Amino acid sequence: MKLSCKILSGVIFIIIIVSVANILSTSHMFRHIQEERLKNAEVLFAKSLAKRFFRDIAENKSFKLTGVLFEEKKLREDMVEYILAFDGKGYLLSHTYLVKMPKQILKLRNDFDREERYRIQKIANKELFVYDIAVPVMEGIKQVGTIHLGIKGSFIQNIIKTAFTSALTATLIVGVITILLAWIMTSVMVRPLIKLNQVASKIGEGNLDVKIKIESKDEIGNLGVTFNEMVESIKNYRKELISAKSYVDLILSNMDDTLIVFDTKGVIKTVNRAALILLGYRKEELIGKKVKNIFVEVVEAETLFKGLRFKRLLDEGAIRNYKMIYKTKSGEKIPVSFTGSVMRRVNCSNRNNAVDECPEFREKGVHCGKIMGVIGVARDMRENQILIDNLEETKAELEEFSKTLLAKVEERTKELAQSHEAALNIMEDMQEAKIELENAHIKLKETQEELIQTSKMAAMGQLSSGISHELNQPLTGIKGFAQVALMEIKDNDPLKEDLNKIIELADRMDAIIQNVRLFARKAEFKMQMFEVNEPILSAVSLLRKQLEIRNIKLNISLLGKALPKIQGDPNQLEQVFLNFITNAEDAIDTLADSKDREISLQTSLSKNKKYIEIIFKDTGCGISQDNLKFVFNPFFTTKSPEGGMGLGLSIVYRIIESHKGKIEVESKEGEGAKFTISLPVAEQERKKIKLKKT
Repeated sequence: MKLSCKILSGVIFIIIIVSVANILSTSHMFRHIQEERLKNAEVLFAKSLAKRFFRDIAENKSFKLTGVLFEEKKLREDMVEYILAFDGKGYLLSHTYLVKMPKQILKLRNDFDREERYRIQKIANKELFVYDIAVPVMEGIKQVGTIHLGIKGSFIQNIIKTAFTSALTATLIVGVITILLAWIMTSVMVRPLIKLNQVASKIGEGNLDVKIKIESKDEIGNLGVTFNEMVESIKNYRKELISAKSYVDLILSNMDDTLIVFDTKGVIKTVNRAALILLGYRKEELIGKKVKNIFVEVVEAETLFKGLRFKRLLDEGAIRNYKMIYKTKSGEKIPVSFTGSVMRRVNCSNRNNAVDECPEFREKGVHCGKIMGVIGVARDMRENQILIDNLEETKAELEEFSKTLLAKVEERTKELAQSHEAALNIMEDMQEAKIELENAHIKLKETQEELIQTSKMAAMGQLSSGISHELNQPLTGIKGFAQVALMEIKDNDPLKEDLNKIIELADRMDAIIQNVRLFARKAEFKMQMFEVNEPILSAVSLLRKQLEIRNIKLNISLLGKALPKIQGDPNQLEQVFLNFITNAEDAIDTLADSKDREISLQTSLSKNKKYIEIIFKDTGCGISQDNLKFVFNPFFTTKSPEGGMGLGLSIVYRIIESHKGKIEVESKEGEGAKFTISLPVAEQERKKIKLKKT
C-alpha cells in the first residue's frame, strides 16, 4: 500500500471519527438545550395564564375559563396539547378536551411546596406523549388553583430533528472538503518522498551516480540535500575501502612467510604469493583442493582437527612453531615451522557473556562459536636447518673433543694412579666440562627460538603499522560526517541515537588503532628523573572511583622518601600501571561469587639497592599454567571479542624492557595473580646510596 494512500486513509478515518463524535455530542447538547429552552418558554406562558386567570379561578368561573382556554390553545394548536385549570382543592374547573380525557391527566398533582414555582412532568405512553407544565395560582401566600399546560412531545422532537439534519448536512460537507484538501496536501507532501524512494532503489542496485532533485526548501528538501551528500560520501568511502583492501592484499601477497587458509574439512580456501612460489603451484591448482596434498605426512593434515592437537587448538587458540614438511609440486620436501590459529564464527546472542551462554566451552575458558577453519602461517626452515646441521656438526666435534679429552684424562689418570686426590680432581673437571657443554647446547637452542620469534614479531609489527595507517583516514571521515550529521538533526530525531552509536564505535576503533600503532613501533620516550610513586598515584586516582563502584578494595603500600628516583618516562609507566589495575579489575569481575575483591599495590627497594620493585596482586580468576607462558605475547587474550585485542601486556612488556627493567608473573588458576616489576635505580641515585654507605 502506497504511503499517500496510508496517509489519506488515516486522515479519512480521523475525519469520520471526529465527525461522528461531533454529531453525537452536538445532537445530545442541542436536544438538551432545545428542550430546556422550550420548557422555559412554556413555563413563562403557563405563569402568564395563571396571572391572567387568577380571578376567574379564585371565583370558580369555569364557563368563562373554558372559552378563554380554548382560544389560547387554538392560537398554539401545533404546540399545545391541552390546558387545564384546577381549583385550590384540586377539582378540575375547566379544560380544552373535546373528547374523553386520558386517565393520566386526572392523576396529575396539584399540590406544591413553598419553594416550588412550577413543576415539569414528562408523560409518555401509547395514548399520550407530552411535557406537563404545572404552575400554581397564588393569592398572596395561599394557593387558590393550578394551571396545567401540556406541550406536545412531537413538537419538540420535530424541532430537534430539523436542527440535527442541518448539523449532519453541514458536517458531511465540511468532511468532504477536508478529505479533498487532505488528498491534495498528501499528494504534494508524498511526491518528494516518492522521488527519494526511487533514487534510493537505484542506489540499492549499486548506482551511486544518481542525484535527488527536490526544489522545496523545507525539511524534505534538506533531507534530499543530505541524502545526496551521504551518497557522495559513500562513493568516497567505497573508493577508500577498495584502496585499503588492495593495500592489505598487497601486504599479504608480499609476506615472506607462506599463508594458507583451509576449512574444517581440510579444503584450501586462500593462499598467498609466497606459498605459491614455495610450493610451485598456480593459485587455481590449490584453491578447493585438500590441504593434505601439500604435506609429506598425510596423517598430519587429516588429524589437524582431531585428538590432542584439536584439544590444544581449543585450549590455546593456536599451535605455534610446529615442525612439519611441505611437499612441492615437483616432489621436493621442505621443512617448515607451522603456526595455526583457529577461525571461529561467534553465534551467541550476547558476546560479552559468550562463555556463560555456551556451556560446552565454559570449562575450556575460550569463546564459543562454530569453528570455520584454520589460518596457517609457515616459514621455510631450510636455512635454519642448515644452521641446525652446523650446530649438530659442532656438537659432534665437541663430543669427539670430549672423547679425546676423556682419553687424555684417562691417560693422565693412569699416570697419576698413585695420587688419589689428583684422580678426584680430574673427575670433577670432566663433570664441569660436561655441564658446560649441556648449557651451551640449551643456550644455542633458546637463541634459535628467539631469532624465529623476533622475525615473526618484526613482520607482524610492519603489517600492523600499515593496516592501522590505512584504516585511520576512513575512520576519521566516518566519525567527522557522523558528528556533522548529529549537529544538523533535531534532539528528538530517531537518527540521533544511531549517530551517537557510530561516534562511540569510531572512538573505540580509534583506541584499537592507537594500541596497534603503539605495538607496531617503539614509543618515543621522554626520559627524566622522577619518583616512581608519582605515576602510580596518578593511575590510582583515575581508577579509584571505578573500583569503588565495582566494590573492589584497593590496598596501597608505597615506600616514601626512602625510595630513590628512576630514569624514564612517567607517562609510559602510568600506562603500564593503568593496564595492570584494569586487568586485575576484569579478573576479579570474572569471579561473580567472589567475596574477597581486593587489589594490592606495593613499592620497595631490592636487597642490593639497585632496583625498585613494584608488586601488583589481585584476588581474581588467576591464569592457568598453560596460558602463563603466553601472557606477554601480542594478540593473546582470554577475554571476549569485546574485551580487547590482547596487546596490553605485550605493550607493557615493551615499555618495561625499554626502561631496562624486567617483569615476572606468578599465578594459579582461581587464586589470583602477582606481577613483579623491577626498574633500575637512576645512576645518580646509586651514587648517593654508595656515599651514604661510606
